[in-house]
Amino acid sequence: MKKRSRDILVSFENQRMPFTIEECAEQFGISPRTVRHDIQEINDFLSSHGYKALGIDGTTIINPMSDVELQGAIEKIQGFYCYKLSPEERQLLIQIMLIHGEGYQTYSQIADELMVSRVTIINDLVKVKAWFAYRNLQVESLSNKGIRLCGTEISRRRAIIESVSSVYGSVQEKPVVVEYIEDLAETAFSKDTVEFLRCQIIRQEAIHGNYLTDQSFTILIFYLSYVFFRISQGKVVQLEDGGPGVNRMAADLLESMGEYWGMDMPEGEAQFLSLILDSLHYIKKSKRDEKIIMLQVQTRRFIEIISTALKLDLNHDYVFYQDLANPSLSSTAICRRITRWSGRLPNRIKCSLRS
Repeated sequence: MKKRSRDILVSFENQRMPFTIEECAEQFGISPRTVRHDIQEINDFLSSHGYKALGIDGTTIINPMSDVELQGAIEKIQGFYCYKLSPEERQLLIQIMLIHGEGYQTYSQIADELMVSRVTIINDLVKVKAWFAYRNLQVESLSNKGIRLCGTEISRRRAIIESVSSVYGSVQEKPVVVEYIEDLAETAFSKDTVEFLRCQIIRQEAIHGNYLTDQSFTILIFYLSYVFFRISQGKVVQLEDGGPGVNRMAADLLESMGEYWGMDMPEGEAQFLSLILDSLHYIKKSKRDEKIIMLQVQTRRFIEIISTALKLDLNHDYVFYQDLANPSLSSTAICRRITRWSGRLPNRIKCSLRS
């Protein structure tokens, strides 16, 4: 669970009256939608430890726990956050924060994020700066602004993929670092964006017959999220002429991303993504449930046909996609609910099934 979700639960300790999603969003400086995502994360934690889940009645957040139960849940979370980062974990997190950050960050901001002293951050930066320097990146420091990372875009991309790979590629994953990376992805990119990328990777795996290991799958999702973040800021990879060829799977992934976000994907992006795909790890096809994968591909094609026929864009509705692609959810009740959207839908479905 991320720090903000913990803080939201802790706020109930002094909150005698129920408060609304809007009030919570204002208190923590986030959107109402993010509040709902955080409540879900809190509930996952509470359920896994035997506590009652928070409820949402309209726009009001309801705490069904007694004071004793709430205190026990808070103590459980506080204990979870008592984990002390090792120097190596701190330095890795600082690396990721600087690579992902665009502007200046103060020592105090980084210290607060990692729950250590400002002096500790200053000491850690000695090794962090050396790590970046070896990779042709520089940590620029201004006394009245803080620090930021400078260097070419391709060096920055290599650094982020190396940092994230060192977490997921190790024999024993660093749980706190993994949590920070996942929190970063959720904060910087919408849940729909991450879900879109997950579905696209699964689709391309099936089309090209290249199935990533779980660790490589996670690394690729984070990298593609980072690609979108950087390109949206006008930062793209430019490779020299005569660079590596383009992997077909890389080209297809970037093409689908470009169509989804209405972006042009430069050739250099496809070339660099090809290098990354070549460096990841894969498993034999037999280890994946081929029926599920084919169902997901067929579901995506089905939604594209229906969207065209109805002149209604359902391609970005990934809740709808998951309901259709999940056999346990594709029940008669779900189908009845879907057909209420449009009287023409049943006929369009029949046409699609015949085609």
